[in-house]
Amino acid sequence: MKWLAFVVLLAASPALAQQSPLDNISYTALAHAPVGTWADYLMTKEGESEVITVRYQLMKRDAKQAVLEVDSKTPIGRVLTRVQFTIAGSKWTLTRAQVKIGDIDPIDTPLPDSGHTTDGKDALLGKPAGKDTVTVKAGKIAAQHYKPTRRGKGEMWASDDVFPVGVVKINDGDGSTIELVGTGKGAKSVF
Repeated sequence: MKWLAFVVLLAASPALAQQSPLDNISYTALAHAPVGTWADYLMTKEGESEVITVRYQLMKRDAKQAVLEVDSKTPIGRVLTRVQFTIAGSKWTLTRAQVKIGDIDPIDTPLPDSGHTTDGKDALLGKPAGKDTVTVKAGKIAAQHYKPTRRGKGEMWASDDVFPVGVVKINDGDGSTIELVGTGKGAKSVF
């Protein structure tokens, strides 16, 4: 059950261990990604055999709005998440989040009281720690290294050229890893 909570929180929650998982995406990449692009990720936890696959896909983006869907295949079933942002200049505000688990109809999830707004500059990814070439299942990728995360541990690699969300690899410092498996075009809505 903790994996299900992690996946749902990954895209829609106001807090995952005291930070929003939406802080861990590159809004620069999202702002430039072609609509219909997708990225697949593999999520593992040290000492556990369960593996989760996650697909982020950009379904809509124009000057006023962006819609990102996340399709997660977990050991306990499929979890679909859809997040909608309102865009005003460089400000991105999370305005709606929905989750669909199994055959149930999508439900709206509560948004943070203060809202989730970013200035689009990716400042919340962490402190830049230089550029690295990172080897992940998708291959060798040049990426910006960020360390530490807002929780004070862990590290992340991101590239504005990895569409739609820029994430290449995340180590949370507690044994969980998210790594890029592949990217592509032609995403179809899961809602």
